[in-house]
Amino acid sequence: MKVQAADRAEAPGALGLVQMFVNSVNIEFGPDEFATADGLAAWLARHSLGTIAVGELDRHDAVALREAVRALLRENNGAGPDLEARRTMAHIARNCPLVVSFGTGHAIGPSGSDPEPTHEDSGSSAADAGPTGVARGLAGVTGGPIGVTGGEVRSAGGPAVLAGGPSGASDDRQGVGRLGFRPVLSDIRGALAVILASVAGAVADGSWQRLKACHEPRCEWIFYDRSRNRGSRWCSMAVCGTRAKMRVYREAKRTR
Repeated sequence: MKVQAADRAEAPGALGLVQMFVNSVNIEFGPDEFATADGLAAWLARHSLGTIAVGELDRHDAVALREAVRALLRENNGAGPDLEARRTMAHIARNCPLVVSFGTGHAIGPSGSDPEPTHEDSGSSAADAGPTGVARGLAGVTGGPIGVTGGEVRSAGGPAVLAGGPSGASDDRQGVGRLGFRPVLSDIRGALAVILASVAGAVADGSWQRLKACHEPRCEWIFYDRSRNRGSRWCSMAVCGTRAKMRVYREAKRTR
């Protein structure tokens, strides 16, 4: 399955994972890689998110998160706020804890524990944003206040929730003492935490607004807008842009 329109480059860094996650279904032509639990498990393994046993409820959560993220990406392309999408993301995030980790390869959990890493480093920009920046990023996505306390990321609702990307505290390239975040869990919740963390990191570093859902309702393919003024509306001007212009032309001709 394609990730990006032929005339566009893939989103950079961890945002590329978010792009691939939402583009796991081609709305207009199919297929949907999350149509079955086995399909979702295969997608997670292919994208280095773990070899995970996936059930139907897990698949439901993954699809719900995917479509909630798509709704926010419509907002990045001019749609109004989608409060239900924010509620969905906040609900899923509450069950997807992360821990603060350091360049030594160790992660500090909610009670000072030292959990084993559950996912490999993918160079997320969330590490660079730091806990405060990423917390602000998540608050920007979910609409709720987020804070980082005691090596744990909390929302106003209570339990530890997402706060950063799969930034690799265990990767020597990051350097000793480099701050990052790791999922606590190794099941589907850990994988979804990586997706959520990548979103929050992108909000924090300012790249999030460039990731958009195509303005063509039949398409909604996710693309990264590299234009100077962030004014691109369609994943492909030649295809979806032409469709939109032809609709406007036909409507104008009909009403004359």
